[in-house]
Amino acid sequence: MGSSTAATESMAFEWSYDVFLSFRGEDTRTNFTSHLDMALRQKGVNVFIDDKLERGEQISESLFKSIQEASISIVIFSQNYASSSWCLDELVNIIECKKSKGQNVFPVFYKVDPSDIRKQTGSFGEAMAKHQPKFQTKTQIWRKALTTAANLSGWDLGAYRREADLIRDLVKEVLSTINRTRTPLYVAKYPVGIDSQLEYMKFHSHHLNKGNKFQYWTQNEYESDIGVYMVGIYGIGGLGKTTLAKALYNKIASQFEGCCFLSNVRQASNQFNGLVQLQQNLLYEILEDDLKFVNLDKGITIIRNRLRSKKVLIVLDDVDKLEQLEALVGGRDWFGQGSKIIVTTRNSHLLSSHGFDEMHNIQGLNQDRAIELFSWHAFKESHPSSNYLDLAERATSYCKGHPLALVVLGSFLCNRGQTEWRSILDKFENSLNNDIKDILQLSFDGLEGGVKDIFLDISCLFVGEKYNNCAKKMLSACHLNVDFGIMILMDLSLVTIEKDRVQMHGLIQQMGHSIVHNESFESGKRSRLWSERDIWNVFVNNSGTDAIKAIKLDLPNPINVNVDPKAFFRSMKNLRLLIIRNAQVCTKIKYLPNSLKWIEWQGFAHRTFPSCFITKNLVGLDLRRSFIKRFGKRLEDCERLKHVDLSYSTLLEKIPDLSAASNLEELYLINCTNLGMIDKSVFSLNKLTVLNFKGCSNLKKLPKGYFMFSSLKILNLSYCQELEKIPDLSSASNLQSLLLNGCTNLRVIHESVGSLNELVLLDLGQCTNLSKLPSYLRLKSLVYLVLFGCGKLESFPTIAENMKSLRCLDLHSTAIKELPSSLGYLTQLDKLHLTGCTNLISLPNTIYLLRNLNELHLGGCSRFEMFPHKWVPTIQPVCSPSKMMEAASWSLEFPHLVVPNESICSHFTLLDLKSCNISSAKFLEILCDVAPFLSDLRLSENKFSSLPSCLHKFMSLSNLELRNCKFLQEIPNLPQNIRNLDASGCKSLARSPDNIVDIISIKQDLELGEILREFLLTDIEIPEWFSYKTASNLVTASLRHYPDMERTLAVAVSFKVNGDSSESEAQISCNIFIYNKLRCLFSRSFLPSKSEYMWLVTISLACSLEVNDWNKVFVWFEVHEAHGVTVTRYGVHVTEQLHGIQTDVKWPMVNYADFYQLEKLRRDLDFEDLKASLKKSAVQIPKQHCMHFSMIQRQ
Repeated sequence: MGSSTAATESMAFEWSYDVFLSFRGEDTRTNFTSHLDMALRQKGVNVFIDDKLERGEQISESLFKSIQEASISIVIFSQNYASSSWCLDELVNIIECKKSKGQNVFPVFYKVDPSDIRKQTGSFGEAMAKHQPKFQTKTQIWRKALTTAANLSGWDLGAYRREADLIRDLVKEVLSTINRTRTPLYVAKYPVGIDSQLEYMKFHSHHLNKGNKFQYWTQNEYESDIGVYMVGIYGIGGLGKTTLAKALYNKIASQFEGCCFLSNVRQASNQFNGLVQLQQNLLYEILEDDLKFVNLDKGITIIRNRLRSKKVLIVLDDVDKLEQLEALVGGRDWFGQGSKIIVTTRNSHLLSSHGFDEMHNIQGLNQDRAIELFSWHAFKESHPSSNYLDLAERATSYCKGHPLALVVLGSFLCNRGQTEWRSILDKFENSLNNDIKDILQLSFDGLEGGVKDIFLDISCLFVGEKYNNCAKKMLSACHLNVDFGIMILMDLSLVTIEKDRVQMHGLIQQMGHSIVHNESFESGKRSRLWSERDIWNVFVNNSGTDAIKAIKLDLPNPINVNVDPKAFFRSMKNLRLLIIRNAQVCTKIKYLPNSLKWIEWQGFAHRTFPSCFITKNLVGLDLRRSFIKRFGKRLEDCERLKHVDLSYSTLLEKIPDLSAASNLEELYLINCTNLGMIDKSVFSLNKLTVLNFKGCSNLKKLPKGYFMFSSLKILNLSYCQELEKIPDLSSASNLQSLLLNGCTNLRVIHESVGSLNELVLLDLGQCTNLSKLPSYLRLKSLVYLVLFGCGKLESFPTIAENMKSLRCLDLHSTAIKELPSSLGYLTQLDKLHLTGCTNLISLPNTIYLLRNLNELHLGGCSRFEMFPHKWVPTIQPVCSPSKMMEAASWSLEFPHLVVPNESICSHFTLLDLKSCNISSAKFLEILCDVAPFLSDLRLSENKFSSLPSCLHKFMSLSNLELRNCKFLQEIPNLPQNIRNLDASGCKSLARSPDNIVDIISIKQDLELGEILREFLLTDIEIPEWFSYKTASNLVTASLRHYPDMERTLAVAVSFKVNGDSSESEAQISCNIFIYNKLRCLFSRSFLPSKSEYMWLVTISLACSLEVNDWNKVFVWFEVHEAHGVTVTRYGVHVTEQLHGIQTDVKWPMVNYADFYQLEKLRRDLDFEDLKASLKKSAVQIPKQHCMHFSMIQRQ
């Protein structure tokens, strides 16, 4: 299922959650929603699910904040969703966040018709009618939100045979959208000595515990679940405590239910309300809850109550006070069994006083390791050359095995001659205190003046900030050659960039702070102010001087400030950088220094911003979330201005004349919802690279005239809902992203868009009134073309040249009637989405030219009549002669395309033809030759009566959906790799495929509990070859197991579900016990049917059976909500493969019997506790037309 391709744009927004789930609790909380939640979490997705807040009639502020901070909202529309005003308020906020913040919204239509939501009919219409008397104003807002959401591309349960398939596709889309996998912590560029340190800890731990308790150094050896274990790592600064803790964390993190690595605890706790913030961070990392509280005691209570039953790994880095331990990991009873607490500190007394189980004193590196680490940084290889060996040994002796000193000194000496080496090392020899501080100071003293300034700016202002979208831009505004300066600092190992964040070792940052502090005893006479205390001191006492070059006031919470800012800034004649976050100055500001080069003042509280503040020196102006309505007069003398960001300034009515800002490169006006027009001067700025008007919902038109867009790379007009047309973009020769999705009033796309050679992304999704595209497409760089939801678009333009870059073409839910034969020019196309194109009748035969096509989605194309006949391998033009004549006016010749000799469609893996009115499946004979890797074939709800005998030749086919193919009489032999067959509702089907017994016996290298195969058929009896059939729902099988034997267990049940609605669905589960342990649990929900189901599942057994011994296996079928279920028969069958010979296991190798002592089984197995633990720890995939299974690994 599709969704709009995520727009690639230069937005700097920090999401707190990956996914927010909106759902109606009484409908889906305990089934679909919980299964989706678990599936997402098991993939590492950070999910917010509101299953604990008390609900009233109005949405809470905390929940609204959670919606705002989510990258994706999944809205699960169910029967009673609209009956809840709370749910509707959630939806309104979600749609608003989609417009304003670029949040992705994925609707799921759970047993509801999307048209009922769109038009507010059915249960949704009834709910709106009930709301109308009480919520007259809100009702219209709710209706609009429902319509908007229903128009989004979503996931309709009716299009899937199983909920598991829907969840699988939805999770895949979420993972693709957030583009995030669980990555390990960065350890070190050259991790010399880390393994030896871990080995030392391993050896020491064995002696402490005599080898039988705490083994934490590798995942395989980590076994202990006894108690809560606390490990301390201590030593002087720079020895690598943090590096070692990161390496240990990476090794064992996967073994825990929740993990948290809190960096720089000492520094963070010194901030305003710092320990409380650390408590909140800890809870967020583990519970994924954005809990807010105001005091330590409350935090302690929450940590203890919420984590006491959870097995967690917590690392506290750089602890220096006992109160930090007491606030964060105060007691062992705070955490669940098997939890591990790791702390790094310079003070061993903290560890002993808190009762740590292990304390590891980190020592310096030995001589060999020291030489190796030093050499990597000095010579970029593990050992020095012979002519540098003596000098390297001399240098490492001064470092005394100290890793940070080795790194910094090695980096400093890199690429220097021997004479320089000797001179530098002589200085150390003459020093009285040659310690780490001298080495760090040496690196700083050796910097040029400009690089020193960059270093001090970073150490005081930018550690932890994003590099590309923040630090680099601000530094470039204030300094020359910033890239060169950063490169020097990185080469000297004074600065690192990790995951686009500026980082610096604590000792190095302390050195930078000390250098600034030593400039003067008085804070007002220092070059940089970053400490909240120092800034307030200067602010209140008006003690600023011209020595101050930069101020950064970054408060954790918004604060109103009542001081005289005029006097405050008047004395700072050399202030070049001003960063204020969360401080709202209430008094009117009349003066800012002319020396300022960058102003970041988020939440600027005044209605106007004087034009005189924007001076000739200003490079960047960032006033996000301000209360500005307008600027003063035309901006003058601002030719250095490059960056303007006024996003989320919802009161802004107009922007000033920017014609004097001739060097402006980026203009952000995201979600300026009151902005009705754009000054025409913007479109004469030929150095603009980013122009972002996203969510300017009141913007109706753009200025007329010729636009000078030669440098523009990103133009974002998405969700400008009043915008009717876009201008001529022929001058935008370098445009890479054009985002117009959600422009619901847009009707025509200008012809110039079809010829933008550098365009990579064109997103026109949800342009519901769009009826015409450019006549020809010549977009040779285009990768993504998104047109989903353009319900009035009936024709697709001619592709006038080879668009070999296009990977995804999304025409989902458009009114397209046909595709041009020039489709063959899309030679690298990977995904073609045509789902819901109800006017589409056929495809051009040039579809077979798409050798790289991976997925073809045609589900719901109800008028689709014909899959193209086999392409004749002769030279034929892609376009008809008439089309070629039309193209001649563009001075373009269409080359002839020839079918290549090798297999075409060789990457084809998914074909969805559900509900396409297909009456003949002969086209599969073609696909058998051209799509050797087809793995997923969806043919449900079609009219064919037979499948070709070549079906077994699809050697990669694992999923075959034939649900409700009512005329299908026979299924031929299946491919041996088939995993899932759904032929339920095939009323004319007389028997199951002949080769199922052979297929289920094929060896698969899978763990116990892994579902090997699943077959669902209708009005078919359990196959004759099943060894044991019974009316009892509890069966035992005793069997002897030998080495090199592969065993497969097949279970089956025949039954009927009575009823006439989805509310009558039934659930059947199968529990498998081996040696009194619950090993596997899987289940599926079934809708009422007039036909009888036959459900057959196979799993692997071998890895859990005792070799050369008799094993007793219990198979227990449970029928839940059984009032409407009639079971005809249960079946159990075991197959084996021994030395490559396949046999069925029957008497006397296996004994089957009914078992009637269910209560005894419950007592012996402590079944309820086992099931409870199973549900907590194992995989669960949703019910209703899907299977979900859980497994417990062998103990």
